[in-house]
Amino acid sequence: MLRLLDCVTGDIFECNTSVPIDSGRFALLEKASLGALGVWPEGTLLFDDGRGQIVVSNILLRFNTVKTDSMLLAKRQLAFDALENIKLSFDKLDTDHLVSPVIPAEIAKSLEPTELQIALNRVLSLGHLQAIAKAPRITMRYDEELLPVSRVKRTANNYQRHLAAHSECWQQRTFIGIVPSKLRAKISEDEVHIYENRVFARLLDHLERFLRTLIAQVKQLNEAMRQGLDLEGSSSLHRSLRHSVCETWGESFKDNEAEQLKQYSEHQLISLEEQLRKILQLKQTETYRCIPRDAAVSLVLKNTNILHNDPHYIQVRQLWELWVKEIEFVSRDYQQIFKKAQFHVECYRDFIGLLLLRSHKKLGWTISNRSKKNWVLTHPCGIEGQLYFRDGNWHLLCKNAGFDKKVLFVPLINASQDIEAVCGRILCCLNWKGDAEGIINCSPEDLFSEELMIVVIQRWWSNIFASEYGEVVSNLPQTILEQWPKLHASGVFYAQTNEGFNIYAWIDNFQLAPTNKDAVLRRYFAAEALKFCPCCGVKTIGSNLVPRSGKGFKASCELCSATWQIRSNGSLWVFEIGSNIKVEKAGRWQQTINLFF
Repeated sequence: MLRLLDCVTGDIFECNTSVPIDSGRFALLEKASLGALGVWPEGTLLFDDGRGQIVVSNILLRFNTVKTDSMLLAKRQLAFDALENIKLSFDKLDTDHLVSPVIPAEIAKSLEPTELQIALNRVLSLGHLQAIAKAPRITMRYDEELLPVSRVKRTANNYQRHLAAHSECWQQRTFIGIVPSKLRAKISEDEVHIYENRVFARLLDHLERFLRTLIAQVKQLNEAMRQGLDLEGSSSLHRSLRHSVCETWGESFKDNEAEQLKQYSEHQLISLEEQLRKILQLKQTETYRCIPRDAAVSLVLKNTNILHNDPHYIQVRQLWELWVKEIEFVSRDYQQIFKKAQFHVECYRDFIGLLLLRSHKKLGWTISNRSKKNWVLTHPCGIEGQLYFRDGNWHLLCKNAGFDKKVLFVPLINASQDIEAVCGRILCCLNWKGDAEGIINCSPEDLFSEELMIVVIQRWWSNIFASEYGEVVSNLPQTILEQWPKLHASGVFYAQTNEGFNIYAWIDNFQLAPTNKDAVLRRYFAAEALKFCPCCGVKTIGSNLVPRSGKGFKASCELCSATWQIRSNGSLWVFEIGSNIKVEKAGRWQQTINLFF
């Protein structure tokens, strides 16, 4: 029985070879041979390379077939192009200047015309393909048919044998011989269905698909540019969210680069659509319709005289060769396709790491690099978190200040729409559509991916702090309760101004059991953390923090104008951020967490 790792759930999956698996969901538990793809190490994700199946240690596995439309494929390709560019900057990571996670300006290179595009534009403008469609090379085809004698112009080679065997074709029989009424005749017709015209017809099919793919990709880029440029005037966004997203967008595009790229993409779109219109017109001609749709042509053309000497068909051959060069990677090399998928996984994992670092930084945390893909995150109140990459996932944890919490962020570039959230795991999916807690869409072409990640991180940390806030530390010795800080009720810490108080120096005066010491530290640092803005990390001061009955309070931030509070709704305590916000999207500036104790 073949055992694989289910990357979504983190469980070991025992494969039933009769049941197809999802591409990109399962990983090798140990080094294994993947048939023609070679030997791959532990942790390798299994992707469909176009054949619909894969061999793992001599066991054949089949993949679920997923139909994707051209626009979704174009969206994924745009995301992959952006991820490759972002990875180059992430490899040279500077924690003081983290690269923007939205589409980079370098994506403009993907719009540069390829050799095939340049040649196609030239050939169409000179009319070579139109000339073939109007006056194709032909050959004479001779068919044999039984005709009345008066209509016969050229008899078939076997007409005498046929006449001798078919008396119904005789008009009369005389002493001299037979007078025929019908004869087997040769009929000549112009034959368009020759090899060179088959090449012409199939080239039109290939060029149509090629242009439709390009048009879809340019449309997606153009749409992303439009959304970015329309951000500033959006009335459905909270002002702070709009400012944050525009700031992130501005890190990628400066000095009117976005507007220039949008105009360039629109120009390219017009040009490509004009070329597609001409190709579709050629496919309506009699020459194309004379070639059967199932008349296939191999990728390597035959060296015929027409293809090498006719001035119009020479252009057909050259366009065909450029098309083969353009699609050769996708069409033929399964190993390269598989390697490219692994590279895209690596790019996406780095992208999720970048989002995690930038999200913490925007929430006011400071970042220090411990080692490769291992960082220490420090909250302004002194709480430390750790972010590191291991076994294909990003691990975020807090193991100081009395806390012991952990969550995993799982990068998935292929995620089906019916996946379900898993406790303790945040599924980060590329081009995922849905609304489920524990699953977020993270893509460079989605302008709100960073904000979605910020919301998830903010919610995770806020839940940790708010759940501990204002809770009485039980089972403490009387000696420590008698020397409890005067600004707080005995055994409890509240979000109050107590400058100069050193919790570690104070608690070391008492011989507490480790569990009690951790409980005291958790309550203290929870109160400290809630004095800082959960949206930007700035500490609230003076009258901006108003205590209420019980452990309730309300605070506001002078920098980003965020408000947050803990209040009772009669049955339980609730932690809220921006409860009065009415706009459609508020991002991190609006949260509600029910606190269960």
